[in-house]
Amino acid sequence: MIANELCFDAEINDEDMEKLIDSSRHRSKLKLLREGSSRRVYKLNDEVLLTEFKDQVHSNKDGFIVVNGTSIERVRIYKILNDYLTKNGVPGSAIAFYDRCVAHRNLPVSENIEVIVKTRIIGSTKHQYVGLGDVQTRFGGYLKANTNHRPFIRFDWRSVSGDRILPNPLADYFIDTDEASKTVYRAFRLLCDRFSVCDLDLIDACFYLTSCGRYLCVEVSPDNLGNIEYVGNDAQLTRTINHKDKGSYLTKYKMIRTLLEATI
Repeated sequence: MIANELCFDAEINDEDMEKLIDSSRHRSKLKLLREGSSRRVYKLNDEVLLTEFKDQVHSNKDGFIVVNGTSIERVRIYKILNDYLTKNGVPGSAIAFYDRCVAHRNLPVSENIEVIVKTRIIGSTKHQYVGLGDVQTRFGGYLKANTNHRPFIRFDWRSVSGDRILPNPLADYFIDTDEASKTVYRAFRLLCDRFSVCDLDLIDACFYLTSCGRYLCVEVSPDNLGNIEYVGNDAQLTRTINHKDKGSYLTKYKMIRTLLEATI
């Protein structure tokens, strides 16, 4: 076990909890550790970080766009899914949720590595491996686009020049790829089961993990869960959840949260 991870099982006392609540209201007093397109991370102390979610969502067409209210919905959904995953044996670094903020254990995170899981040949996989769906597999079938298949996991290196796929032996220098693969596969299967109860099909996702590969970090919400499709019979849910445009993101997040809350 990595030394810094020993704090994971430590209890947060009432005094620290009050500090977290107060800090979420007065973030400007905290040290800003890093800032990305959708989150700001502040240091509360050596053991706890405070992540502030931004009202920004990623659109394949327009890049990052501002959609007011989405940060609060992301945090609400994150709490629902974090509680579910933790209950079912997949621990995460999140310890408390406030408005648009989440308190996390300060664990050693592999920040430059995203662990991707997909059930379809879509997105970058479809564009980079031209003709892959036209070649028969050794099992006799085809990996056709927009058709679910057995989930596969890959490791991506995040870069300003564009994310790049890392061979597992290279990724293993920064994250335990065997442990990370087990954690992500279990988390993804659990999330698929949870979403299926709501007539939702989870197609792909990306995760951040600790370097030991055993704890989920940063976020578990529609922001990093990629493509989510509604497969039920409600026409309004189908129109809103299955179509990506700037005007529908907030409504989509609210609908997903409502479906999850109704099936807790």
